[in-house]
Amino acid sequence: MLRLLVVLGVFALAGCGSQTGYEKAFSAQSALVGNSKEFDAPADQTFRTVKVTLVQQGFTVEQVDAATGLIKAVRSLQDPKRSAYAYLITTSVDVTGQPSGKSTTVTVAASQQTVLHKDSEKYFHLLGIVPIPSGRVHQTVVTKEGNIDKAAFYNDFFESVQKNLRTAAITAAAARSEANVSAPATTGAEQPRTFPAEGNVTPVSPAAFAPLSAPGNAAPLPKTTLDPDTLTPIDP
Repeated sequence: MLRLLVVLGVFALAGCGSQTGYEKAFSAQSALVGNSKEFDAPADQTFRTVKVTLVQQGFTVEQVDAATGLIKAVRSLQDPKRSAYAYLITTSVDVTGQPSGKSTTVTVAASQQTVLHKDSEKYFHLLGIVPIPSGRVHQTVVTKEGNIDKAAFYNDFFESVQKNLRTAAITAAAARSEANVSAPATTGAEQPRTFPAEGNVTPVSPAAFAPLSAPGNAAPLPKTTLDPDTLTPIDP
C-alpha cells in the first residue's frame, strides 16, 4: 500500500511539473519557418501589391494600417470532398521597409480552423413519449484549429506577390516610355511676342507723308526710240 502511494505521488508531481503547449509559443522550436521574404521594391509599392494579392486569392481584407504596414484578412474554403467541412484561414501580413528605401521585408502568419456544419432534426415529444419533428437545427462545430506552419503555403503567397510586382514594374515602364514619346521635342525657348501697350502708341500726322502729284502736274517722260540695228536709244 505504501508503495502504491509513493507511485501515485510521483505521477502527481510529474504532472504538476510538465509544461503545456502554449507556454512554448515564443520558443525557437515553435517559431514559423519560411514565412518571411525580402522584395526589391519600396515599402509603399509592396504594401499595395500585398493587399491586391490577398484580394486576388479570395481573401476578405478586414484591417489595413498603412502607417504600421499591417494587413489582416480572412478566407473560407470549402472541402472539395466533404461538403459539410470548411476551412477558415486567418492571416496577418507585416510589410516593413528597409533603411535603404529600396527593399521591403514581408512577414506572414496564418492560422486555420476546420469547421463542421451539421443539420439535425428538432423534435417535440408529445406527452413526453411520441417524438414529433418540429424543424431543423444548424450547428457549427470547430473540429481542429492551429497555426499553418508549412513553408510551401507561404511560398505560394510570396510567388504571387513577386509576380504582381514584376507586372506593376513593366506597366510603369511602359507608361513612362509612352509619355516620353508623346511629349513634343523643344529645340529652344520660344521668344515671347510683345505688343505696344495701349496708350503708348504715337500718332502719325498726315503731313508726315509726302503728297502724291496729280496726274496732270506730272513731268512728261522723255521719248526715245531704238535703232533697230544697234538697239540703242536715239534722241529725237
